[in-house]
Amino acid sequence: PANRIAGVWSWSENGNVARFTPANPLEDTVTYNLVFGANVTTVVTTDLPDLLQLGRTLTYSFTTAVIPPQVEAMTPVDDAVGVALESTVVIEFDEVIDRAASANSVVLRYDSDGDDVGDTAVSAVETWTSGASGEVLTLTPVSALVGDVVHEVVVQSVFDVPGNAIAPVTFRFRTKDLAAPQVVGHTPQSGVGSVEVDSVVEITFSEAMNQQTTTAAVRLYAVPLDGTDRVRIDQVSPVWLSESLLQLTPDAELDAVARYMVEIVTDATDLSGNSLASVYSFSFRTVCGEAMYAEAGTGECVCGLGLYGPPNGPCVTCPPNGECLGGRSSPFPQAGFTSSPNNP
Repeated sequence: PANRIAGVWSWSENGNVARFTPANPLEDTVTYNLVFGANVTTVVTTDLPDLLQLGRTLTYSFTTAVIPPQVEAMTPVDDAVGVALESTVVIEFDEVIDRAASANSVVLRYDSDGDDVGDTAVSAVETWTSGASGEVLTLTPVSALVGDVVHEVVVQSVFDVPGNAIAPVTFRFRTKDLAAPQVVGHTPQSGVGSVEVDSVVEITFSEAMNQQTTTAAVRLYAVPLDGTDRVRIDQVSPVWLSESLLQLTPDAELDAVARYMVEIVTDATDLSGNSLASVYSFSFRTVCGEAMYAEAGTGECVCGLGLYGPPNGPCVTCPPNGECLGGRSSPFPQAGFTSSPNNP
């Protein structure tokens, strides 16, 4: 008959199950009849030595449903972060798509004003291919995607062969951040000369950081005042107070009258893998010891009144007949001078 559906029949090994595969997809909301003629016969076997005919026509009917196409998978996946700027967008549909009717119906755009909503179209080339269960659409951007912004893929006006439209769906992903992270703040401040020995160190970065790589990249050193080599302090407990704020707490109190340096090497990375552009460091000095004070301008610890010694100590009690003004490397001779309150 004219309305006969073209296709291929296949049979099971024992010959009792037949499968019909239409040459083209069936249409939606259409009733189909499967007709077996009266002359259908069995094959001759040991169990059935004689040919048997069906003897009458049998008809089975079924009606197809309205099933619009759906997205089975997408690459990059929804809500992906750190997507490479050279990426393509691949969308897999669950059935055969009418390519002509669906041309240019999938929109790729990026956020240009920082509100995480795509508003600027990305020019891309469409390529359709056949997939395992349906059609595959690949969008290849003409140029690299914009870094560190949200991109949207809006799937709409996609039709299957019977003409059913897909329910609009939107996917989002964020591209890779290309900006190097920076240190934007820290305590103690660099050069401070009166830091308490039980202080903690806090470092603020310009963005969320990879906590594992960044923690390993931060070092605390004791820097001897006599100019000898610095000594790394490993007994430090790191705690991330936020994605961008790291706190270091020495396991033991710092020494008084001592210089310390914090160094962050370029192994520190953000969540996109961008490294610190250069080594960052800052130094500070702890409070002066007993009977000492921080000298204005230099911040060095000098001996108080009635004492003498080099900057940062140690301090020695002023000897008899000596006028000790504090901070001197040696006492002044007292001969010919009257007693002073500092050294009676």
